[in-house]
Amino acid sequence: MSPGPDAPAPPGRAGGRPTGPLPTARPTGRPQGVIAWFVENRVAANLLFFGISLAGFFTLGGIPQELVPDTGASAISIRVAFPGASAPAVEEGVLLRLEEAVAGLEGVEETVGVAAEGFGTLTLQLASRADLRAVGDEVRERVGALAALPAEAETPVVTEVSPERMLLRLAVHGEADERSLREAARLVEEAVA
Repeated sequence: MSPGPDAPAPPGRAGGRPTGPLPTARPTGRPQGVIAWFVENRVAANLLFFGISLAGFFTLGGIPQELVPDTGASAISIRVAFPGASAPAVEEGVLLRLEEAVAGLEGVEETVGVAAEGFGTLTLQLASRADLRAVGDEVRERVGALAALPAEAETPVVTEVSPERMLLRLAVHGEADERSLREAARLVEEAVA
């Protein structure tokens, strides 16, 4: 005979259901992965953190710091006017000979020639640490010694191109005549420089 609905439930059971904490599902294995390993090995995680921080601190002194970092490589431009000549004639008569003359220069990374009707330009891109003045002098010497250019070609013009590093631009403005503004601009430039 079963107990009635008003009968007390046996100990440990309430209405046919177990009482007390419910069993929790446990993972079948240990967690895997780097994060789980660091969670379980906190001392190793802290040692690794302090080791990386210490290495960064000691490396900081070796990083070059500049107020105005070098922004680009310098170049040397050789321009030759060849009046009345077509672009192929400028290339064959001027640019190829200039390229041969400056071939093998130390500090030159790339040579780019542009031939147009009546003139040609040869640009020498320098390496980032190349001495612009020294390479420019060597180019002038080699181009000056070149006698193989056509008689109609004008004397080559060698120009050193250095990247500009502008730190500050100031404008002087006001309700005054141009002469006063120029004088004020000169005074500001002297004060800043």
